[in-house]
Amino acid sequence: MNDFKRKAISFIRLAEAFKYADMHDLALKTFDQAEEICHAHSLENILDFVLQHKGKCLAEMGKLTEARVSLDEALEIRIRKQDPSLIESTKLTRESLLRV
Repeated sequence: MNDFKRKAISFIRLAEAFKYADMHDLALKTFDQAEEICHAHSLENILDFVLQHKGKCLAEMGKLTEARVSLDEALEIRIRKQDPSLIESTKLTRESLLRV
């Protein structure tokens, strides 16, 4: 695993910790950092995880339009990956958080 992937995964974990501590603004900034690393270093294989968790955070913040965009992007990547369990996970998350 390369250093950029490790760093992005660490940011995802840190952002989740912030989210669970009700520090949603800081969590969102940290998810954004993870997303930037993924884009800068072509880490699409974990970008969907960033977007999924970021979408959940945005939904918890009441930012439903932004949450939908993030979750839709995660779903697109997961469809390209052709991983049924990840696709289903994102669909269920969208339904439960966004009532779509």
